[in-house]
Amino acid sequence: MNNDLMSKVKVVGLMLMLGLLLFCAWKDVQRRTELNANALEAQDNSKEEEEQPQRVVDPDKPMIALTFDDGPSKFTMQLLEQLNAYGVKATFFLVGENIDDYPDTIKKMQEIGCEFGNHTMNHARLTTLTDDEALAQIQGTNAELQAVINDGTKLLRPPYGSEDERIATISGSPLIMWSVDTNDWENKDATAVREHVLNVVKDGDVVLMHDIHETTVQAAIELIPQLIEQGYQLVTISEMAEARGVTMESGVKYYQFKK
Repeated sequence: MNNDLMSKVKVVGLMLMLGLLLFCAWKDVQRRTELNANALEAQDNSKEEEEQPQRVVDPDKPMIALTFDDGPSKFTMQLLEQLNAYGVKATFFLVGENIDDYPDTIKKMQEIGCEFGNHTMNHARLTTLTDDEALAQIQGTNAELQAVINDGTKLLRPPYGSEDERIATISGSPLIMWSVDTNDWENKDATAVREHVLNVVKDGDVVLMHDIHETTVQAAIELIPQLIEQGYQLVTISEMAEARGVTMESGVKYYQFKK
């Protein structure tokens, strides 16, 4: 009996040892597989970065800034996808109370290099407010943006274009106006918006649109390749200012950036 018991113990011991060896071998294979997968992923990411051409704004070539007010909205992501597909950028003047509803859209704007502008918390006419109320409208939008991407805005577009010397003083930002008004909020006609821009836009223009309207987003999606085909660089406000040698100053109004 003792010999049989000892034999069984040895067999069990050998089986346990074999199982342990097989388990260790399996773990080693799994670890190597994960390491190889991570290495391949890193290599693929590196290749993608290498393949993506560095963005260069040529100051000697025509450029325009597409700007979008009142968003973000449920339509904005479509616009961002088109901007990204063509490797171009735009400037978005955000309404603070909309930001919390579209955090992914805001993050996508940041990811593809678009520029953030301030359009107050709830589209308030700043000239009708006290200094403290106007400041709260501006600072509130920055706070909402900070909560999503830990960044604020450097530009202000006063709703309705309504500003005066007092607002210019307390704004703490350059005031970005526009040189091409599409009136998209009024006509809500994608074809009319597109044709108007194509007919009147010139080098250095700042184009005003509103990404809260589906028709505007559709017009912009069609405009982007057409404007590129016409030789325009589609840039942010800050990119165009820098390319034209303009140092934007707080409280100063900017309508366009000509050579």
